[in-house]
Amino acid sequence: MTLISALQHAAFALVLFLISFVVTRAMIRFRIMDVPNARSSHDRPTPKSGGLGILTAFMVGQPCLYFIADTVRLSERYFIGLIIGSLAVAGVSFLDDLKQRSLTFRLFTQIAATLLVLASGLVITEVWLPFTGRFELGVSGYVLTALWIVGLTNAINFMDGLNGLVSGATAIAAAFLAAICFLGGSFFGYLLALCLCASIAGFIPWNFPRARIFMGDVGSQFVGFSFAVLGVIAAQFDFNRTSFMIVPILLFALLFDAIFTFIRRLISGESVMQPHRTHLYQLLNGSGWTHVQVTSLHLAFAVLQGLTGLWFLTVSSGHRILLFLPLLLVQVGYAIWVYRRVAKAELAI
Repeated sequence: MTLISALQHAAFALVLFLISFVVTRAMIRFRIMDVPNARSSHDRPTPKSGGLGILTAFMVGQPCLYFIADTVRLSERYFIGLIIGSLAVAGVSFLDDLKQRSLTFRLFTQIAATLLVLASGLVITEVWLPFTGRFELGVSGYVLTALWIVGLTNAINFMDGLNGLVSGATAIAAAFLAAICFLGGSFFGYLLALCLCASIAGFIPWNFPRARIFMGDVGSQFVGFSFAVLGVIAAQFDFNRTSFMIVPILLFALLFDAIFTFIRRLISGESVMQPHRTHLYQLLNGSGWTHVQVTSLHLAFAVLQGLTGLWFLTVSSGHRILLFLPLLLVQVGYAIWVYRRVAKAELAI
């Protein structure tokens, strides 16, 4: 990349950052309020739907990528699948912020948006397995892609409960994804990740360390959905095809907490459909750690995962899946430590 190109990309990111920053500020005045309840981490009504700033900046960036980045742009049908699917999820999520809707309705919308993505042709077609190499998925690729998109959309949504946790962790993940795609020669993935990173970053000053506005469902579901589709694009349709395993590595701590909590509640016979405050990050906060401390720990996790993603580029294909092992050990140790704090503080789970 030449110096002129680097400056152009930096200017592009700065414009998206400012758009997100300004729109988020406007949403504070719009005052769609999140009134605290027994399961909330905040204690006073706070504006939400700040994720509209992220959405607006990201959508402004997409025509630029499509019409200006001729040499690396995605084909039209894939682009349409990404845009329409993202807008569908964000639109219904915004309505959910205005008036709470049923989980069934939200899942239906997510599945419908995912089907739009699949219909456009954005499907995981192959994976690399250790010691066996490339494995063609065939029809099962559609199922895997659908589960991945809907699962990540909800995982990010579930984890959005403390100031700056999701926005900070996903901004770091997007920054590392941009670097990994660039180093791997996947230039459209790099630009798309840069666009997402700048859009999320513009929201953060209004949400961390003090939350003057929350991301809301419109933000968390949009970010989760976009990351999921971006992972498919980078792995299957971009030049040099960045491995699909990169995004799960970069978001590992968020995914671990969401999956761990889901399984624990399922095994204990609790309703997994009901809101709760038993995610690991919520328990750590309840045991005495402040919002800033818990979020800072997750930002450290995000940096560690980003460095692991960079290390991923140097490892042979057959051994890359082994990089999940140290990340898993870190999160298992984290979970054990949190539960020991919960027991010491005599908190009910």
